[in-house]
Amino acid sequence: MENILGQRIIEEEFLNHLKLCERCRKLYEECKTEENNLHQLLFNFELPDIKDPPFMNTIETLLKQKRRKAKNLKHFILAACFLIFITGIYTSPTIAQYIQSFFKDNAVTDRGLLEAYETDIPIYPNVTVSDKKYRVQVNEIIADSTRVVMALKIVDDNGSYNHDLLRLNDENEISLVDPINNKKLAVFDDIGSTEDFNYLVAKLDEDFPGKNLKIVGKISKLKNGETITTGNWSFNIPVNIEKNQREIKNLKEKFVTSNNLEIELTRLVYTSTGGRLELKVKPSMDYKKELFMRHSLMFHLEDMNGNEISTVGSSKIGITNDLLSSIKKFDEKEHVMYWTYTFKYLPKSPIRFVLDGYRILENSNESFAFNPETLATAPLSFDSMNDEFILTGFEQNNDEAILRMKGKFFNGFSGDIWKVVDKDGNEYDVRTGGAYISQNDIITLQDEKLNTNYGFRINQLPLKNYEQLILKRKVIERRYQSNWAVIIGN
Repeated sequence: MENILGQRIIEEEFLNHLKLCERCRKLYEECKTEENNLHQLLFNFELPDIKDPPFMNTIETLLKQKRRKAKNLKHFILAACFLIFITGIYTSPTIAQYIQSFFKDNAVTDRGLLEAYETDIPIYPNVTVSDKKYRVQVNEIIADSTRVVMALKIVDDNGSYNHDLLRLNDENEISLVDPINNKKLAVFDDIGSTEDFNYLVAKLDEDFPGKNLKIVGKISKLKNGETITTGNWSFNIPVNIEKNQREIKNLKEKFVTSNNLEIELTRLVYTSTGGRLELKVKPSMDYKKELFMRHSLMFHLEDMNGNEISTVGSSKIGITNDLLSSIKKFDEKEHVMYWTYTFKYLPKSPIRFVLDGYRILENSNESFAFNPETLATAPLSFDSMNDEFILTGFEQNNDEAILRMKGKFFNGFSGDIWKVVDKDGNEYDVRTGGAYISQNDIITLQDEKLNTNYGFRINQLPLKNYEQLILKRKVIERRYQSNWAVIIGN
């Protein structure tokens, strides 16, 4: 969205998606409003009364340049950081307080990083590696056992910074390593940039109990437009996280669902930049492992006043999503799935865990008979476990057969297994083709292309006229709702 607002992305495919997708259009409008608010906050105020005319004249000149140049969020933030630095010389406010004031909606604020600044955990390694005509600099790091955030910049021999020089790929990798056993814990992603630095993040999906980490950078290729420069800009930075906050609270809350899934909350782990919720899910004795392995949970966390903190597994518009990662591990011996959810922010006061529901794959015996020749003129509608879909057409050539459909699904869709059966009982595999969107927890099938409905592609169906075929739903990604709630973190 930032690139679109700054007119740096004009790909036709993306813009077409923006026209079709209500959710993305709403997000676009929210981002545009946010940037307008930022502009007002940054530029509609009086500078402090500082008795240093030459100094203030310089500020006024630079501020006017920012007013002319600022076209997107990155420019706004750079201007903000400049003003923070200047006013900070005289009033010493925290960076976190300034950043917080720029956002009117907490849903877009990284509250974990704000708290990390307030607890004074930034590290300033001032690492510089030079080769050929470029310098790689790492000037600031925020690190704990949840994630490591790093400000990295690459400048040429004229001191000019270009955020596009670094491409993290096979030639260039920056990783987070356990120095005791040299095990790679995570790799850094380049998630954005200002006009001053690249913003790199490595997420630790599981709790790291150690006191030390190591950032290992292996950079051998920089690309400036079509010009490629090879060299060695590798670095190794030790990071001590011993002083950073890490608090563990054991949990024992348990809930058994209507189909005998046992869900037990086991642990909360608090850190400076976020936190984790750990739980385990145990199926009933007669479970089928291949179906159980693909279950997912839907829940949200809220404060004691009912204000949402973060929501997981939902596509409702306007939710707060502070989830950094979710991982699951199946214990073969215990027949239990262990889940770890890592959040950007987890308050240390008591909160309420609310299980909104869950999705799990189940065998299904549903079948729907149709005449392929009449679908184009007489579409057929079907209801299936709160799902509604319409068969709208049938196409066939030497390569494949395609069953066209429209629909809205209350249940999941990506885990479904469908088959087509002919009058002799022969089953043919079906693969899906086209896009679908999930909005307000309802999945809607989208056109495969303009004015062409979603396509079920039927493999190896013989080319001939069929008076009747049967569409079978062999496996359904069934969605169950719940309202189980429990207070955790006391």
